[in-house]
Amino acid sequence: MNEKIFSLDIGTRSIVGLILEQEDDDFHLLDHLTIEHQERSMLDLANSRYTLGSRYY
Repeated sequence: MNEKIFSLDIGTRSIVGLILEQEDDDFHLLDHLTIEHQERSMLDLANSRYTLGSRYY
């Protein structure tokens, strides 16, 4: 039986989804989709005062 694998990468500028099928030691790309963030890149909150560990949001 061939196993299907779904992968999702949420990046700072885009979101990429992949559907792969594994056959023995090989992988075959069945479908993919890339969507760019429309308004702006994702905010990097790790380097700002708006982190989850802070009382400032």
